[in-house]
Amino acid sequence: MEDLIAGRLLRVCGLHELEGHCADRPSHLVSILDPGTERSPHLDGFATTEIHQFDFHDVIDPTRVDRPPTEADVEELLGIGERAFPDARALETGSGCLLIHCYMGISRSTAALTIMLAARHRGPEAELFDFVRQVRPQAWPNLLMIRYADGLMGREGRLEKALAEHYRFQAAERPDLAEAIGRLGRDEELRLAGVL
Repeated sequence: MEDLIAGRLLRVCGLHELEGHCADRPSHLVSILDPGTERSPHLDGFATTEIHQFDFHDVIDPTRVDRPPTEADVEELLGIGERAFPDARALETGSGCLLIHCYMGISRSTAALTIMLAARHRGPEAELFDFVRQVRPQAWPNLLMIRYADGLMGREGRLEKALAEHYRFQAAERPDLAEAIGRLGRDEELRLAGVL
């Protein structure tokens, strides 16, 4: 994992940063936005990239909106990860990065990266969030997506427990981030972070 991060083969960004990654020529791009969001013209700059589009809201209570993240979305992300994750050849050539974006590059996209990393990492789950923070320091992965992944991969709550530790770390290091999550009404995540 460290080699992929050091080689900048794993990248996460927000929609407003997407244009700046065209020159990276990613082999795969995972795009996660709210349903009904107009297609970004910046996607046209990724003509040779395989683009995987998801349309679901950034919520952790599946009853709040018509289109929350679902277990099927997480299964699809795992499948994409199997095909899209950079390999040894990419490390040698310095090409073929995986780029994931959502609206702000904070929640859905970092959850997607965590899920794809988790499928390959058999070490302590806490290490996954260390890796994700190296890629995207402002990471605050979506709790619902991580819960689905925990179940699908048979992690028996370990992934969610490590996520709570990550939330606590982020709330202490980046209180502005916790405040922004609070404005979204995601109190369960703040309780896990020890803020509420």
